[in-house]
Amino acid sequence: MLHDKSGKLSKETLDKSNLIKVISRSIDRYGDKLLDFMIEYKINGLNQASKCQLEEYIEKNKLK
Repeated sequence: MLHDKSGKLSKETLDKSNLIKVISRSIDRYGDKLLDFMIEYKINGLNQASKCQLEEYIEKNKLK
């Protein structure tokens, strides 16, 4: 669910958005971490990512 009853973004959507921002800030000389994330979890777009996958990737790759 993207929006709650009041029309605001849901907490889950905001949480996922913040986790995606953590990964996107982690671009290094070896490449884009978002692309690496999508390849690792075999997804075609970030809208398919679960909060659990995002948290796991951040923890595994020691991103902040």
